[in-house]
Amino acid sequence: FGGLLSNKIDSFDSVISRFEEQMTKVTERATRLEERLRQQFVNLEVTLGRLNSTGEYLMAQLQTLPGAQRNK
Repeated sequence: FGGLLSNKIDSFDSVISRFEEQMTKVTERATRLEERLRQQFVNLEVTLGRLNSTGEYLMAQLQTLPGAQRNK
């Protein structure tokens, strides 16, 4: 009877160990994904800021052309 119980405990310990390994791998993948997405967001924000700045510059240049209408 003692051997059967010991085998069951060992089996459960093995299952728990496999689950812990899987959880660690999933957590590591999620962390890498989060870091990559955060960097992409930062890059997007920088690009958007540059595009807005370029748009403002172009609008100012267009308004200096002869015959350009000034909308206020």
